[in-house]
Amino acid sequence: MVKEIELKRNSGTVDETVIDSVIFEEVTHLDKSLLLAKLTVLGKDKEIQFNQDFDTSFSRNKWTDYVLFGLEDNRNPKIINLVYGEHFHLNGEDFNDYQSGNEYTENKTN
Repeated sequence: MVKEIELKRNSGTVDETVIDSVIFEEVTHLDKSLLLAKLTVLGKDKEIQFNQDFDTSFSRNKWTDYVLFGLEDNRNPKIINLVYGEHFHLNGEDFNDYQSGNEYTENKTN
């Protein structure tokens, strides 16, 4: 995630993400203290180009995240890792050619 933030900063990009709701699609116990959850997220995920008159280069309103939770004493889950890579993009460029089936728009701004 640090590398992505550095790449976005260097390209004049900031993320704006607002989550309206989360649906737990699947939850799997990996062991007694680890859970893996597949989440469908509804909201707004946008990339904004601060070096291009704040144009939006990417937006979507539904996506899938995978979250690894750690449990303390089999309760009080805490996020250990967030795997949110269904679509890696930067300034309108799709780096993994992922066809998510979700509706999203992407524009090259420079």
